[in-house]
Amino acid sequence: EVKQYILDIVSASQGQNTFSDRDPQVALLTRVGRENLPLLIEALSYARSMNDYHIKRAIVNLADESNKSLILDSLPIHQDLVTAVIQHGWEEDARDILLTELKNTGQYLPTEWIQAAASLNDPESYPLLRDYFINGQNRSWTYKAIKHLPIEDMPGAVTEAWQRSKYGDDCNRIYMAIIAVKYGHLDALAVLVDSLTSGTPDSYWSSQEARPAVLR
Repeated sequence: EVKQYILDIVSASQGQNTFSDRDPQVALLTRVGRENLPLLIEALSYARSMNDYHIKRAIVNLADESNKSLILDSLPIHQDLVTAVIQHGWEEDARDILLTELKNTGQYLPTEWIQAAASLNDPESYPLLRDYFINGQNRSWTYKAIKHLPIEDMPGAVTEAWQRSKYGDDCNRIYMAIIAVKYGHLDALAVLVDSLTSGTPDSYWSSQEARPAVLR
């Protein structure tokens, strides 16, 4: 009955395209209680093709020390649960998991994953974070998380990341150009200037950040 209750809420949310922690679905799913947290985590698998936002928020609401092991054991499969890790300060408990997944630099990791790994301030993580910045799929957010760490040859890492981004999609190229221009890449400045007159939807929001970067 609990599984069906969860599925009914997820199904009823189809077509929703804006989300908030204040959505009633979050409260309704949280009502299943901590004893049914395994069912909520199981639901992430069969709701993935639909809408799992509210399930993830309910899980974060229900997570506490009593179910920390369950959250950590589920983390490699359901990586968005890293939000619960951060909320409860479990980064050190999740250290091995965080670093193991960082080694798979080709995969997407939530920005919170990078934040959690960076918060360890662990020299073992620095080469992994550097490699993920260069090869990962969210370079701009990764840079924000690691720029203050004593990572070896950050200018060289920026150069490599920029070379990999400059021929990609407009949005990622512009965000990476904002970083690269700080390190003296003239071609990154050219990309930013061009973005100010681009009419493509992908570049609209990123160009709003490009303008102050050009002025600086």
